[in-house]
Amino acid sequence: MAGESPQGHRTLIKYGGQKKGQATFRAASVEPLGTEHRRTLLSPTIFRAGGFRFYFFSREETRMHVHVYCERGEAKFWLEPTIELAQNSGVAARQIRIANTLIEEHYDEIRNAWQKHFGC
Repeated sequence: MAGESPQGHRTLIKYGGQKKGQATFRAASVEPLGTEHRRTLLSPTIFRAGGFRFYFFSREETRMHVHVYCERGEAKFWLEPTIELAQNSGVAARQIRIANTLIEEHYDEIRNAWQKHFGC
């Protein structure tokens, strides 16, 4: 038996019980149709390297920047006037240095992706 929240994003799935008369439920994430397509349009991946995903959000500030996601957290780097860490949430200093180096190495690719996506 399944029930869906009003938002349609979570479902409870009945899968049995430990004792007679008790049902156990677990939550399962359910994404509405087209969510992956919208995610690609709203936060396109520019490239992946060294365990990082480099991307940007479509509905964010106009100053050129790139977001970096890794297993332990995420960070945001300004690209202009120079490459500079803007925000960090859980990314270790060593990983920040590696991400910064990758941004430097892929700067033209990131800049071209930004200009193509935003029509600059």
